[in-house]
Amino acid sequence: MSRLKDEVLLRLASEGVGISSQQELAPLIGITPGQLSRILSNARRRLSAEQVGRFAQFLDVTPAEVREILRHDYEQDRRRWDVDISLPVEYDRDRDDRVEDLSDQLRDLRLRVAQLENLLQRSAPDLVPVAQDGSRRSRP
Repeated sequence: MSRLKDEVLLRLASEGVGISSQQELAPLIGITPGQLSRILSNARRRLSAEQVGRFAQFLDVTPAEVREILRHDYEQDRRRWDVDISLPVEYDRDRDDRVEDLSDQLRDLRLRVAQLENLLQRSAPDLVPVAQDGSRRSRP
């Protein structure tokens, strides 16, 4: 949860504010209830100077304190995503490298098996098994 959302919910819960819901708060800030919901749930939100002032008035803090809350939320969100995104990406790169190495090894093995079958067929044709359809197959 964002610090701005925490502060707004605490203020709405306190007595003597005169409003008790985000629906009632939104017009005081100069936005719709949907916009308020998005602002409170998105740490990368951008507020106009007027909106910052109205949030400050409602929270009974200075606009500088509201900007500090917004900065805090942004940094927390950035750190969270830097960690959540970077670890899987590194893992995926490692996995992709391993898959590519194994694919190369498998291709090399298939080539060697085909070369050995050809060599066996030329030197000892009766040792290479023949399938029912007449094609020659390597032993399992």
